[in-house]
Amino acid sequence: MEIQHKTCLPGTRVQILQEIRQWRLDPIADKRIFWLCDVGGSGKSTVTLTMCKEWDNTKDVLAGRFFFSKNARQTSETDDFCSVFAEDIGARNKIILKQIKMIKEEDPHLLGRGLYHQFAKLIEEPLQLATTDIVLVIDAVDECKKKMRGELIELLVEKLSSMPKLKLFITSRPEPDIVAILQGRAIVRGMHFKMHGKEQQSNLDDIRAYVDVHLVDLLTEPQRSQIVERSNGLFIWITTAHLELQQAQGPAAVGTTLKSLLTRGEGGDINQVYTNILRRLRREPSSGSIHKVMGTILTLFEPVSTKALEEMTGIADSELRLILRSMQSVFRVERVVEFLHPTFREYLLSPYNVDMPFDSTSIQSDLAISVLTVLQKDLKEDICGISVPNEPYPRNADVMDLDKRLERLWTSFPALRYAAKYWGYHASTVVMEEHVVRPLRMFLESQILYLVELLSLMGHIHLIRNFEEIRQSCAHQRFSDELEVSSCYI
Repeated sequence: MEIQHKTCLPGTRVQILQEIRQWRLDPIADKRIFWLCDVGGSGKSTVTLTMCKEWDNTKDVLAGRFFFSKNARQTSETDDFCSVFAEDIGARNKIILKQIKMIKEEDPHLLGRGLYHQFAKLIEEPLQLATTDIVLVIDAVDECKKKMRGELIELLVEKLSSMPKLKLFITSRPEPDIVAILQGRAIVRGMHFKMHGKEQQSNLDDIRAYVDVHLVDLLTEPQRSQIVERSNGLFIWITTAHLELQQAQGPAAVGTTLKSLLTRGEGGDINQVYTNILRRLRREPSSGSIHKVMGTILTLFEPVSTKALEEMTGIADSELRLILRSMQSVFRVERVVEFLHPTFREYLLSPYNVDMPFDSTSIQSDLAISVLTVLQKDLKEDICGISVPNEPYPRNADVMDLDKRLERLWTSFPALRYAAKYWGYHASTVVMEEHVVRPLRMFLESQILYLVELLSLMGHIHLIRNFEEIRQSCAHQRFSDELEVSSCYI
C-alpha cells in the first residue's frame, strides 16, 4: 500500500507531535486511543507519517499502519485492512512474520473471511508474541466507507481490553458517525484539535516556515507574508497555492496567479483555489482532453500508471504528459497518477464545480469500452507461459517465478491488471448502453476463460464475482436475451 504524504518540516507542529509522544510513553492504561480529529486539509496525515517514521526508528515500540484513501477501492474499504497491517508489522518483527505466514498457510481462504475473523487470526493472535508496546496507526478513517469504518472502530475499541500492549492512533475528520463512537469514551485522549485557522498563532507560524522554505525563490518577503495571512492557517490551501504558483511560467504569470490567490474568495477557501485551477485548465487548447483525463481518474477504482491511462483514454503519450504537467497542483504523477488530496476529488463532485462538470454515465461508458477492449486484445491462453508440452498444467504454487512473470506481463500490457480486476464494475453500470453491448458480447463469447485463468494466477479468483455483477445487471434491465450466448458462463 503506497503512502502519498510527506513528513512535517523540522520545527513545525511541535505541540501536537509532543502530545502524541507523551501519550505513547504514558504507562497509564486508561487512555489507549489517541484521536487526532480536525477538518480536511489541516495536516493530520503529515503528522501521522512523521510519527510513523519516528516510531520505526524507536526500539521499544512496534508500529503498524493503514492509510485510508478514497483514491483506491483497497484503501477505502476494510477488506485488506488486517492483511496490510499484518504485513507491515511482520516486516518489522521476524517472529511475528513467521507466525503470520503459518496462519495463512493453515487457512488458504483466510483473506476472504470477515473482518472479525481476520483480525483475530492476523492481528490479535500474532501480536501476543510481541515483546514491546504496539501502536496501531489508522490514518484518515473517514475516507473508509461509512458502514465499514463503523464496524472497524467498534472492533478495535472492543479488542483493546484483551490486548494490553496495544495502543491506537487514529485520525479523522469530525464525521458524525465517528464522533458518535469515540466521543466521550474514557479510553480516548485528544479528540478535536485546531490545526487550522488564524486563532492559533502556531498554525500561522508553521505555514510561514513552509512558505519560507518552498516559495523563497518565487515570492518577495512581503508577498510571502500576504499569502501566509491569506491561507487562514489551512495547510492544504498553502500547499496547493504553492504548486499552482510553481505552474506559472515566468514572472508575469506568477504575478497573475498570486493576485488571483490573494483576491478571489475568502481567505483559506480551498474551493476557490480549485475553481481558479479549473478555470485556468479550461482556457488550455487541450481542455477537452484535460476534461477526459480528469474524469477518467475520478472514475477509476484505483490509480493507474501513465501508460495505462494513455491506453484507457486514447490520448497519445506526448499530449498526456503535457496535460498531467498542467495539473500537477492537484494530481501526483509518480508510479501512478492520483489525487494529491481528497478535497479536490470532493470538489469535482460537488455543486461548487460549475466550470468542469462530469457526466458519470458517459465516462463509465467510455471506461467500460476501454477495459473490454484491453481484455479482448491482451488476453490469451497460458498468458504467463507456464505450461509445458505434454505435461499437466502446473499449480500456481509450483511456479517459482510467477511474480516475475506477472510483472513482465504488466510491463507489456500496462492496462491489463486494472481491466481484469474492475471490468465488471464499469460494464455493469452501463450495460444498457448500445455501444457497450457489442464489445461486452465479444468478450464474454471469446475471452472469458482466459480471464479466469489470469485471475487465478493473480491470486484474485474471488473477482469472478464480476460475472455475477454483469448477470444481475442484465437481469435487472431484462437484457439477458442479448447476452444469451454467454449466459452459460456467468
